[in-house]
Amino acid sequence: MICFTLSADTLEGVSAQVNRYRGCFDILELRLDLLRQDERERLVHDTASPAWAIGVPLILTFRRLSDGGAWNGDDTERLNYLSALVEQHAEGLVGEGLFLDLEDDVVAHDAGRKAADVAARYGGEIIRSRHVFDRTPEDPVAVLRELAGCGDPGEIPKLAVQVRGSRDLVRLVRAAIAWLDGMDAGDAGAGGAGEARDKRAIIVGMGAYGFPTRVLAPRIGSFLSYSSEPSKGREHVAPGQIDPRSMAELYRYRSLGPTTEVFGIIGNPVLHSRSPAFHNAEFDRKGRNAVYVPFPTDDVPAFRELMALLHIRGVSVTIPHKEMVADWFRAAGAEGASRAVGTAGDPGADVPAVGEASTELLAVGACNTVIRDADGRLVGANTDVAGFLEPLRSRVPELRDRGVTVIGAGGAARAVVYGLLSSGARVLVLNRTLHRAESLAGEYAKLGQVTAGALEPGSLPALRLHNDILVQTTSVGMQPDTDADPLAFYEFAGTEVLYEIIYTPPVTRLVARAKEAGCLVIGGEEMFLAQAKLQSDLFAQT
Repeated sequence: MICFTLSADTLEGVSAQVNRYRGCFDILELRLDLLRQDERERLVHDTASPAWAIGVPLILTFRRLSDGGAWNGDDTERLNYLSALVEQHAEGLVGEGLFLDLEDDVVAHDAGRKAADVAARYGGEIIRSRHVFDRTPEDPVAVLRELAGCGDPGEIPKLAVQVRGSRDLVRLVRAAIAWLDGMDAGDAGAGGAGEARDKRAIIVGMGAYGFPTRVLAPRIGSFLSYSSEPSKGREHVAPGQIDPRSMAELYRYRSLGPTTEVFGIIGNPVLHSRSPAFHNAEFDRKGRNAVYVPFPTDDVPAFRELMALLHIRGVSVTIPHKEMVADWFRAAGAEGASRAVGTAGDPGADVPAVGEASTELLAVGACNTVIRDADGRLVGANTDVAGFLEPLRSRVPELRDRGVTVIGAGGAARAVVYGLLSSGARVLVLNRTLHRAESLAGEYAKLGQVTAGALEPGSLPALRLHNDILVQTTSVGMQPDTDADPLAFYEFAGTEVLYEIIYTPPVTRLVARAKEAGCLVIGGEEMFLAQAKLQSDLFAQT
């Protein structure tokens, strides 16, 4: 279920939020702590239940400051208010489903027990929650057992934790799967009898690294996933949330389930990526039960473990991991191996075996696409080379003997340089770290004319000999560093073709200067679409 957390500070504002997103949620959460005091008083004294809450399940939440909420007053007052609110409105709301979110520590509080008893009397259900804002516990399953066992049987345990990196995400997903599998096996933990509803749990990874748990909640067995509307001065109610329309339409959340195939993109940062919109639309168009999710990744070996846990069928790879992922395939080729090996941090981890790699990947040393073959092994490819060349050749059909400057020496630059040299262009590689530019140029010297220089004014003479086409491959100018210009020392003549492969934002400071000078500009959106279509074709094979 998509839970829409209502964050307005007035009841009229809450009603407006519901109307804006109607049709995009399955259950509402009213954050009482975010309402003004006079609005809370108005709500508890109104004889009629609010119209916006009728006909939809509702969670009542009154969150303390220590648990990420806004209430900093007396706990007894907070809990007694919840009891009074349920007494006043339960009969009008419980028919569709009424839930009360209570923290695990208030089990020992008289007012906390009263609130739970009042909700139960009217047929309401308790969500027993714990929030951990500084880490992911070492044993999330043990925490879920504590939550399931601290209150009455049938309560829904909710564990929301800060996911600090990819290894935390692996731990949390493994725990979610273990919890669901354990319950399926008849183990109700400390929560009591193994009825179907006792299998429910809400498992939330907060922060950017935890984002996949929000979209993949149906896949990992979480009862619901929270969403909220961004507001002035605050993006969302909790870190990592998105709005319910994105959940319902972009990620097609309601169509997801235990058998949904998982694809995604790894990088850091990656939540800004356009890839989910493109590939999820392709899955929808083809009627495939699959979802494409951004996975912010700071630990590539840990992500490989996640691929095994979630049976991930394919991924796109972006900055800064293209070369590291390519190493999987180069190492496997060097060893003549196509078997799984242990990973850093967990030598015995179950990870997918490595299979074949494309010619472009091996030549470029950068991987931007990984899929599974029929045997479940990982197959690596690089669609950046063809994706880069297609928009360029539509403007400059003949690249032979053209002088081209490539800015950057990372994974994307390797694909660009390889494609240009294979097409007969003369290439200059400029990079802030000179030895990386020299290393790249030296590696590809056998393919054609390629030289290197530092990304500084001293390289202007060489740049002017290679300025038919300028290709910007670095993240400089990309959000959030939008004021930066990697070629601030170069003045455009207006005869150059500028090709900038980043696309967020669509007009960087560098692009704006080139357009003002009258240059032909190719934006990263075109390369993105060209390589994404090639990736989509590869995903269709798995």
